[in-house]
Amino acid sequence: MSIIKWVPDSEPIDLEKWFFGEAPMRAMTPAVDVYEKDGAVVVEAPIPGFDPEKVNIQFEDGVLMISGESEKRKEVDDKNYYRKEVRTGKFARTVTLPVAVDGGRAEAEYHNGVLKITIPKREEKKAKSIKINVKR
Repeated sequence: MSIIKWVPDSEPIDLEKWFFGEAPMRAMTPAVDVYEKDGAVVVEAPIPGFDPEKVNIQFEDGVLMISGESEKRKEVDDKNYYRKEVRTGKFARTVTLPVAVDGGRAEAEYHNGVLKITIPKREEKKAKSIKINVKR
């Protein structure tokens, strides 16, 4: 048996509800990969089982926000679960992007349960060179 580190919760938990099937459901936080490719920042997040039509993507002040919700499936009483780990419900993830990007040109696609968001990098402004005229 492995030891699991205890992390204090921000709100108190009613242990009776926890042990008897009414555990609080919090939004899951999917893992993300953030990398640069062909002059763009790419963010990939595995969100299998979520309808891409119900996924919300927002970009503001260099921060990418991804959220969504899947409908809870009706529980079937005749199943004798040994383990029930597949979750439905909400997910949310916020990612601060490491470089300046053009959020207005962002594109998103969903394939095989992976959400891929591509955001072109903003061109850096080049320093303007000024010639000095010397008066004699």
